[in-house]
Amino acid sequence: MENQQVNPEQLSRFKSMFEHKKCFYPGCESKAIIKAHSIQENRHLNYLADQVKGQNEVYYLDDNIVFDRDANGAISKQRTQRILHHRGIKAASTFGGFCQEHDKIFKPTIEDVEFKGDLEQLFFYTYRCYAYYLHKKYESYVGLKSAVNEARNEIKGTTEIPDFSNLKSHGKIGLELNNILKGLENTLKGVDGLFNVFIEKSETELFGLKLKKDRFDEVVEKKKYSEFRYAIHSFDGVIPVAASSVVHYIDEFHQPSSDNVVYPAEIAITVFPSPEKNQTHIILGGFEDNPNFGLVFHKFNALSNSKREKFVSDLLIHRGSNIFISPRMYNKFSDSNRSELIDQRASSSQYVVGLPEIKLNLFELIYADKSD
Repeated sequence: MENQQVNPEQLSRFKSMFEHKKCFYPGCESKAIIKAHSIQENRHLNYLADQVKGQNEVYYLDDNIVFDRDANGAISKQRTQRILHHRGIKAASTFGGFCQEHDKIFKPTIEDVEFKGDLEQLFFYTYRCYAYYLHKKYESYVGLKSAVNEARNEIKGTTEIPDFSNLKSHGKIGLELNNILKGLENTLKGVDGLFNVFIEKSETELFGLKLKKDRFDEVVEKKKYSEFRYAIHSFDGVIPVAASSVVHYIDEFHQPSSDNVVYPAEIAITVFPSPEKNQTHIILGGFEDNPNFGLVFHKFNALSNSKREKFVSDLLIHRGSNIFISPRMYNKFSDSNRSELIDQRASSSQYVVGLPEIKLNLFELIYADKSD
């Protein structure tokens, strides 16, 4: 079988469906949207970077959405497939989620200062993590809706039902043709109904994303940083990994809500190295009123240091995206480690209890000397 070449124009048009540029800052309507970093370029990504084909790059783990028609348009239930890129640090971790002016809010809070772990700083790490997550979710909604509408228009445009209303007068053959055309017409109506279900479910999930955005807007405007709860774990040694990822997790101790549904803990995970202090920092952030995040928070704080690190490593490997690794360290991975990193990603974001057994521990990859 011959390999089919992808039409560059079609590929470009498809990618453009999933592009969305909008400043995440409250009330901002600026059109001067930039490629903002979700992980700091100069201090964190630059430390991880190595030469790849003559360029200063990092390895980048993120998810491709694999369209699943059985999910009936639910954004959160589309299947995901992990892929490994290498990317220059100027482009790595970027998204079209802030304008030039409001991207500067991170400079005095987290970028131009050392890590202190105060409430304001923890919030802005969590804020940037969620900005990336919600922006990507909205891009998925915009892209999938555009693709569905295009498919709907294409079906309507290429399939016309001729008017054979007088077929019944032409005997048995005419009656059979009439039944076939009626069946085709009903099929098209059914397809159009599926498209409507898809759009409605997507828009329901979009409303949920907007509610989260509204909460962040209020916290930023009123500086209500205590609306969130944070767990911090810092340890000596520099890990060649950085992440800014929102994950969903259900533990066996999570209880169902009043509607008898067990809702997952939604956890914003930020990981970054501080080579100047020979330390690595892990921040878990979540809404204060999410009871299941509170349970994870208490569980995390009760763990030993090594078990905290393994728990976060497992969450990132199984549930995370927007993860960056030093190419030099990835190239030292065994085949089984590489396989776990790619293949252990949950095949869909439908929520399951607990985590699988994963041998790889990202936080055992300490190297303090990049020269060997």
